[in-house]
Amino acid sequence: MKKIILDYKKCARCGLCANVCPEVFGWDSKSSEPFLKNGSKKERGTASAETDEPCAEEAARLCPVAAIEIVNPKKK
Repeated sequence: MKKIILDYKKCARCGLCANVCPEVFGWDSKSSEPFLKNGSKKERGTASAETDEPCAEEAARLCPVAAIEIVNPKKK
């Protein structure tokens, strides 16, 4: 599994991540910001989750402000 980190301080709230990868990212219409499905709640400006969904990497690559980071686990 890969870890996804969503940095709300960088986020432009464009919704691209939720459109590209709805399996991992949701959209909160009240706050007009994305969230990670099955992830941690926003804390200190970031949230994180783990996934194997390939679209998460595509969302990170396409994010216009680089607010999504994918961290590969260290191999043993």
